[in-house]
Amino acid sequence: MPIARPPVSPATETLNVARIRYTIVVAPPSGLGANLAVAVQEIGSTLTAVLCGALPADLPERFAGFTATPIAPGASVQLVVGRGSLFTPSVEGGVPLVSGLEVFLALTPGEVTQTPITDPTALNLRLGYAVSATEMILTTDAYYQWGG
Repeated sequence: MPIARPPVSPATETLNVARIRYTIVVAPPSGLGANLAVAVQEIGSTLTAVLCGALPADLPERFAGFTATPIAPGASVQLVVGRGSLFTPSVEGGVPLVSGLEVFLALTPGEVTQTPITDPTALNLRLGYAVSATEMILTTDAYYQWGG
């Protein structure tokens, strides 16, 4: 039997942002800002968050999510990770998003773009779709391809 929820008026609908808490050490030592794409890697026995970009050196295959708030080194932080999460990412070049178009992990670590990656060494990782000039919905299970 299918599982369903009762209808909800769009005017009163509240979208939940799925977040996960990590106690991490942030590189660089100055910490990270909010709304940035990050990879989480284990160095020794310490989880470390680093900016994530589409080039192999920027760990695109370890994309973990987006910083929900600014992160201080060693702090317990929240990452936006859930499929269907609605949030405001940091966009490459500071340009507005175009609603309805796909959003990809950018070549600039920590940022997103709406231009598919064509660099043959990069990972073309589709992260979701823009819903306004400033917001996107995360759908990380959608698509990826090495080599642009």
